[in-house]
Amino acid sequence: MSGYRPPPLFTLAHACAALLAAGSLAVTLHHGLEERRVALAFGVLVAVGELTRRNAGQVREPAPLGAAAALSYALLGEAGGRATHHGPAQVVAVVLAASLLGSVPHVARGQGPTLDHLARRVLTVGFVAVCFQPPYNRGMFDHWGGHAYALLLLALLSLTALCDAVLAAALAHSRTGWPFGPLLRDELRAVVGIGSAVIATGAVMALAVAVVGLWALPVFSVPLLLAQMSFRRFAAVRATYRQTIASLARATEVAGYTPADTPGGWPRSARPWGGTWASPSPS
Repeated sequence: MSGYRPPPLFTLAHACAALLAAGSLAVTLHHGLEERRVALAFGVLVAVGELTRRNAGQVREPAPLGAAAALSYALLGEAGGRATHHGPAQVVAVVLAASLLGSVPHVARGQGPTLDHLARRVLTVGFVAVCFQPPYNRGMFDHWGGHAYALLLLALLSLTALCDAVLAAALAHSRTGWPFGPLLRDELRAVVGIGSAVIATGAVMALAVAVVGLWALPVFSVPLLLAQMSFRRFAAVRATYRQTIASLARATEVAGYTPADTPGGWPRSARPWGGTWASPSPS
């Protein structure tokens, strides 16, 4: 039997993510870290987000805090009123290292992140960092202030979320063969849900750190953590509810009142007309 060959798009996405990660690490190691204190703070927050990730098959963004912190670092132009000088390569390197560090306990339990998760994280963070950091460092956004600057950050994050949704749907389509349209609709619905919270938190973190410094990170992380915990409890209650309904539906079969091999669930002796289901005998 021939070996498994992954789909071309699957291989291409992982290859692009691997090249971007390797190049970013090489550039960062060669030039060193800019603003090490800022990089360490955001790296710790990304790692904490990965530590609190929810390992479930139907969750689009298992680590919303890590995603928000990574996007916020990619959009960071100032910290406490002082301009930052890190580029896209350092953003990708810090986010990748923190994500891998925060995933160690999950890997030890056999629940580590899939390659899709890491590839999407690297590609999306690299995309938004390339769109923001070089123009900002050249002074292209110096005249963007107030509402215009905030809307710029939200627009970049929204575009990044849409690109990530398309990438996730395409990877799922290549891996499973399911229709691309329904997969994309599911991803877009998730963007409206948890994605909107990640976008808002990432933009607010970047704006707040630029004004008040790194103290804004724990302050604006708490609401997203609470929302994540609430969602976990809601998902647990919904799973328990479904299991209860399934158990009650099979209770009559277990008791012997509705044999599972009888069409319609009624035993022949209990049928209202005593005949077949398709054509009841006339009285």
